[in-house]
Amino acid sequence: MINKTVLGISLGTFLAGIFSSPIAAQTTGEETPPPQVTGSAADLKITPRVGVGYNSSAAGHDGFGRIEGFVPLFQNPGSDLLFFEGRLLLDNGSHLGGNIQLGYRAFNPQLNRSFGGYVGYDNRNTGDSTFSQVGLGIESLGKIWDFRLNGYLPVGDTRQVVASNTFDSGFQQTGTPIFQGNSLLLSAERIFQTTTIQEAAMSGLDLEVGAKISEFANGGQVRGFGSIYYYDAAGSPSTVGGKLRLEVHPTDYLNLGLGVQHDDLFGTNILFTIGGTFPGTRPSGYSNESDEPESVWARMGESVSRTASIVVDQQVELESFTEQSNLVATNPDTGQPWVFVQVTEGGNGTGTFESPFGTVTEGLGVAQSDGNHLVYVRSGAASGTNSITIPANVQLLSAGVLLQINTEEFGLVELPFSGSGQLTNFSGTIIMEDESVLSGFNLTSDNGPGIVARNLNNVTIRDSNIASSSETALLLENTTGTITLDNIILTGDGVPALVGTNINNITFTGGSLTSTNSETNGITFNGVSGAVDLSNIPITITNPQVNGILAANVTGSLTLGNGEITNSRAEGILLQDITGTTDISGVIITDAGGSGITGENLANLTLQGNQIIGAQNNGVSVANLTGTLTVTDGEITNSQAEGILL
Repeated sequence: MINKTVLGISLGTFLAGIFSSPIAAQTTGEETPPPQVTGSAADLKITPRVGVGYNSSAAGHDGFGRIEGFVPLFQNPGSDLLFFEGRLLLDNGSHLGGNIQLGYRAFNPQLNRSFGGYVGYDNRNTGDSTFSQVGLGIESLGKIWDFRLNGYLPVGDTRQVVASNTFDSGFQQTGTPIFQGNSLLLSAERIFQTTTIQEAAMSGLDLEVGAKISEFANGGQVRGFGSIYYYDAAGSPSTVGGKLRLEVHPTDYLNLGLGVQHDDLFGTNILFTIGGTFPGTRPSGYSNESDEPESVWARMGESVSRTASIVVDQQVELESFTEQSNLVATNPDTGQPWVFVQVTEGGNGTGTFESPFGTVTEGLGVAQSDGNHLVYVRSGAASGTNSITIPANVQLLSAGVLLQINTEEFGLVELPFSGSGQLTNFSGTIIMEDESVLSGFNLTSDNGPGIVARNLNNVTIRDSNIASSSETALLLENTTGTITLDNIILTGDGVPALVGTNINNITFTGGSLTSTNSETNGITFNGVSGAVDLSNIPITITNPQVNGILAANVTGSLTLGNGEITNSRAEGILLQDITGTTDISGVIITDAGGSGITGENLANLTLQGNQIIGAQNNGVSVANLTGTLTVTDGEITNSQAEGILL
């Protein structure tokens, strides 16, 4: 900020200029007579006047229109003048401002020069803030040369907040999740950035020197000025700039201005002014003889030349800080934290990450059916088990496959330790209850089905190998929703790979179905009310003691494809009592003990691209068809009876 010493020097100069006694210049030759002012005292009086005008935008302020008045308060014609000057400003945004000055000028006829100064008050409304400042200045006007020094000192609240906004990035994941206790902690950070916009009124000084460049025949003048200026405010960098301008008075009633200024804070500005005043600035009765120099007394009624609007800098401050945190992973479906019951071979604890259980049975024993509990097997076999039940809404997960869970905080998040490649080995039967999930297991059973899903809506089995030599690999009974099988290998050794009774929907993506030497069928469906689609996985059925595939009582739809059925004792595929639609494509049936494909009491049947080789009866046999039979691109060879029998 401009300090008191600088202002003190300016004020001292101001007082010295006003009160110093004029000193006549001594010459050794013939003395030039001073200009004579002719006319009576009344003719030489400076008269009140009013004016209007416009100033274009400049450094630190918007363009503004102005209404101004000049009032002599006390004067000795031809000697000195005390005056009052005021302006009302309206900027381009329709915001009001104004200023008043009390000034004094003394005329020295011997030097043909005036010396003066002023004190003033300025006010400006920016639309967001209101500022005030005190102005001080000194000047000396001459026939040719002019000199001015102006100071500007804002007072009151010189820096005001006009807007403030805080941006919250929200928590963003920054690191790898970790387990702690029964929780999954998500490393996160949150960035807060506050933008504050302030307006600051700037203190300043400007020093201007000018000279008359040209003169019109009617007494009008063109003057040129050059100045340097300095501005400073709390929160803004101080700046030094320069300004060049032309001032044109074609008549005593009209003034025009054109200029340019530049500084590092406000950049370059092109300046334009226009104004009119009535009556003119000169005394009404003033005249000077053509052979005499013009008296500067004629300029005593001119307006103070200064920056009329308070210079304001708009400051934008950015402040940011980062909050680091470990968030507890939350289930987006319930809004509650996920609960991880930890199991590790050799564990002897309470199921936390730091003190895990040693068996899956222990983990499932404490898991609650609230949709938030997961039993997480980090390593080793699920030892000490024979038959276990996954409670409703509980997930049994193995770290052997890559695992992700959905979180309210960051969406899908990868679980620590998952993707090891080592599936959890389990011997026995796993019974799944409604909405349960199994993933990452290598299951074998020799005393019952591998997996049982009974009397429920939906279950999901992912990334697992299920093998059984007793009853079936996967047993489904009375399911009303959807059984989702994703990357599942079902293997029946001496038993069917899949048995479904009174089921609704099955979606099977990835994996395979294999049955070898089944004592009954390779696959059995009895009662399908929804959609069963086994067309996207390889099906291999070898040596079933009855049928390769049996599908009966289907009111929904059945889609089979991409299969090989070899050496079935009875039919390769037996379809019975189907009122829905059946689509069989890309199936190779070899050496069926009966017909390759047999249908009884069917609605619509589509056969496409199938191969039936060496059937001991008919290639295709359909009885009691109520809808349509469509056969395309198929091949039937070496059937012992008919190729197609209707």
